[in-house]
Amino acid sequence: MALTAVISDIHSNIHALRSVLDDAGEQGAERIVCLGDVVGYGAHPVECADMAMKFSVCLRGNHEAGLLGALDGFNYDARRAAEWTRDLMKTSMFAGADKKARWNFITNLPERCEEEDALFVHGSPRDPVWEYLFESNCAGPLEDARENVVACRRW
Repeated sequence: MALTAVISDIHSNIHALRSVLDDAGEQGAERIVCLGDVVGYGAHPVECADMAMKFSVCLRGNHEAGLLGALDGFNYDARRAAEWTRDLMKTSMFAGADKKARWNFITNLPERCEEEDALFVHGSPRDPVWEYLFESNCAGPLEDARENVVACRRW
């Protein structure tokens, strides 16, 4: 299998994304798997989405879900960022091909990806978009952490 860089939570920060991708390339990564939240908060959602369209795998995070209207549980700042990003990116009858391709990409992001012995999600195996895993879920020995994750598998 090709060396894979796993990234997440870009939040429309194009400068950080470029830096991480440069470093991944220097480390020999041949594939990029993004666990979601390409958009949200930052000033460059369009540029980040365009780059994400080239990744080997890109999943839906809660900020992509928010962009598509699932805003329950978002705080004020996250909601405002999602609404601003949606206004910027959502297509209309007169949108160009790039804008339509970008919106289709965001709309069709999968929630999970399974490859051989790996499961990629933004959140958790139980709730791949919304559930947070905290350090306290994995604070014990590795065997305990593995049991916590395996216990909630639905895949």
